[in-house]
Amino acid sequence: MKKLTILIITAILISCLAICIPALALDKHVFDDTGFFNSEEIDALNLRASELYESTGSDLIIITTNNSKGFSAERFAAEYYESVRDYENMESYIAFAFCFDIGERGAYGEASYGNAREMLAGESQDDLYNVLKPHLPSRDYYNAMLDYMDYLQKALTPKTTVQILTQYVPYVFIISAIIAAIAISLFAKDMRRMKSQSAAAKYVLPGSLKLAHSNDIYLYMTETRTKIESSSKSSGGGGSSSFSSSSGRSYGGRSGSL
Repeated sequence: MKKLTILIITAILISCLAICIPALALDKHVFDDTGFFNSEEIDALNLRASELYESTGSDLIIITTNNSKGFSAERFAAEYYESVRDYENMESYIAFAFCFDIGERGAYGEASYGNAREMLAGESQDDLYNVLKPHLPSRDYYNAMLDYMDYLQKALTPKTTVQILTQYVPYVFIISAIIAAIAISLFAKDMRRMKSQSAAAKYVLPGSLKLAHSNDIYLYMTETRTKIESSSKSSGGGGSSSFSSSSGRSYGGRSGSL
């Protein structure tokens, strides 16, 4: 009986440990291999990433490195994620890497998988760059990551029915304007009672007007010149891509220069 009790307690402890290990693993979201962030910043980023996981179901890790092992920033992010997480049991996750050794100033990369990849499909590399851009010149990557997670919070939160319908409001206005233009055109066509004339004789009663002479006098002339601007768009963002990791998983990737 005593041995049976010990076996039951041992089994319960093992079960509890098995349940707790994944939860504890998800408490760490920052892997600062370069020592770039201080302890307070790491705690704040870990807390924000945990909140993001609880609200969206997408796990995020943030990586800094001086050795990307020859990978692109987004590929390195995916490989690193799979090396520190039980990724086979994760349906949705995002890995974000800062790779300081790529190029003159370094690079950043994002690898998204599963539901996270699908929900970020409509986001472009410029969207990501615009989030980070205010902080890149000063190397303020701490606030860059806070803004990035706020951006992810919005992008990964399913839209409500009202938000979806709001997207179609501009198209409703355009269609309404086209219908109104057609209706006005038809109405104006029905109102035309006579054809346009080159002279006003048909509108003048006989003998009601005696015109002695006429002159065309031009007092002023206004000349307006408009400079034709060439349209150009510049962005520090990199490209978006699809790639596979060493495990064969397919990722969506976005990257750019620091």
